[in-house]
Amino acid sequence: MLCFNRMSLSKETLNSYLNTISVPYELIIVDNASTDSTGEWLKGIIKDTRIREVIHMENNDPATALNKGLATCTGAYLHVMENDYIYLDGWDKYVLDCFNEIANLGQLCICSGDRRLIGEHHRNLVYLSMRNVVSSSVFQRTIFCDHHIRWQNIYKGTQLDDEEFSRAVKEAGFIVAWPDKRIAKAVGFFPEELKREPDYHIRKQRQILRACLHGSYQCWGIKDAMGRLFMLYWAKFTKRYLP
Repeated sequence: MLCFNRMSLSKETLNSYLNTISVPYELIIVDNASTDSTGEWLKGIIKDTRIREVIHMENNDPATALNKGLATCTGAYLHVMENDYIYLDGWDKYVLDCFNEIANLGQLCICSGDRRLIGEHHRNLVYLSMRNVVSSSVFQRTIFCDHHIRWQNIYKGTQLDDEEFSRAVKEAGFIVAWPDKRIAKAVGFFPEELKREPDYHIRKQRQILRACLHGSYQCWGIKDAMGRLFMLYWAKFTKRYLP
């Protein structure tokens, strides 16, 4: 699990994961130089036997932090768990079923996709991605270890470039897909979270807009990025948060 601030969300994500995981796993938590109380919280749970390792980074570089954590994993499948998801019962078995049934499935997202990125229904299990999936996903370990595909940050930004990673996975000959049912909820953009951490989300959307203008990030159009940024500024200064 990759953490940066938002300790309350990190706790919710971790609890939902531990309460729903039913297959063999190893859990590694990487604290990406959090500036709130996340570091202290992690020191308090390090003795939990369900957690294999906690890694504390010294700079806010999510790609480096994530790649360091993934390099220590030993399982056949690697799961990028960001700290703003709630996992639903049965999600883990569904993911394993997808990889077992679809031999060339390289990367499977754990959340529902934008309709503009969803392609055909494949093997009655997943929807093929027309471009990329988001970084919260599961992918084959061979992609990381044998094909040497690494996570990168977006242009001049401090967040993961999910578009570039999925592109590299496809170029290596694998399928990239979305689940065909809801297996996790993304809660980072819930109204209560926007109210609690408005500056975090504004900074994130500004980076996405800059990458869109640069032409290196096309998952969202410039119009979409500007719309989201405007919504966040409007919410921050009017204290009105859309559901």
